[in-house]
Amino acid sequence: MIRLVKFINFKASDSVSDMGEFMNYLERDLIRKTEYILPMRQVITIEESTSVWLSMPAVDFTRDVFLVKLVSEYKKNQKISLPKSTGLTMLAKATTGEILAILDSNYVTALRTGALAGLCAKYVSRADATTLGVIGSGLEAFFLTRAMLVPRKLEKVVVFSRDPVHRKDFVDRIRKLGVDSYDAGNANQVVDRSDILIVATDSEVPVIDGNHIKEGCHISSIGTLPNRKELDLTTIERANHVILDKTEFVLKEAGDIMGAVDDGVLKLENLVELEDILSKKVEIPRKENDITLFKSVGYATLDVISAKYIYEKAVFNKKYVELDM
Repeated sequence: MIRLVKFINFKASDSVSDMGEFMNYLERDLIRKTEYILPMRQVITIEESTSVWLSMPAVDFTRDVFLVKLVSEYKKNQKISLPKSTGLTMLAKATTGEILAILDSNYVTALRTGALAGLCAKYVSRADATTLGVIGSGLEAFFLTRAMLVPRKLEKVVVFSRDPVHRKDFVDRIRKLGVDSYDAGNANQVVDRSDILIVATDSEVPVIDGNHIKEGCHISSIGTLPNRKELDLTTIERANHVILDKTEFVLKEAGDIMGAVDDGVLKLENLVELEDILSKKVEIPRKENDITLFKSVGYATLDVISAKYIYEKAVFNKKYVELDM
């Protein structure tokens, strides 16, 4: 029996996806009651910490989805003109095991990571925010930037990353979105100006100085893995409200937050989950000068929603290639 599986690559995924539409789709789906099996992701490290493979499975009975996402990260690849990150995501029916599609993991991850951060900013950041700062210039930093532009009419984007070529390319891409953008000489110049700050790196040491954060700033940080600490303790200590995507996973996978808890800087009882804000179980009593911090490491339910959205849009628009399995 011939089985045809839809292959949806990065270009096809991008052609059918809309960030604002997906943010609404994600918010609606996240607050649904769901029956699922969600194991901890597996991390396999190669060559100390320079290369990793991550495997993230999930079974979502409510949406009738079985998903496995594989992602690799090879930091040295950029020196030999190869992509730093690769991976594939398999989407199948939970009830029958029928494989529906194979998708590009980079797109699945970037779309849901950006949208989730954008949703948090929608409800938590100041309504009068005008300047977005970005530390990092990779794919996820770009998607987070796109998402931040949905709920807020931001006037400018300021960017810093270690590679000046990547910085310039990032700035050019933001300008094509119709927003004034420029690169900064160092991280502090970005932090000093930011009403909303994105920190999207793979750094094992802090990339910002929390003393430079403006009062009233909203910070979105996605650096993950236990050995990575892109945020310094000062940033976490200054935050009046700390919001996590999933407490269970952040406390096992985000080195900067784990360190702050171990050092007594961050109390577990003060942590809030974004889903509770979206479902209105919790309301953040934000004052004008409060600093808010959102930490996201991602979890497989988000991948299910992202992959399902891309699959539905690609099928409707016939943007896929069928593979004979």
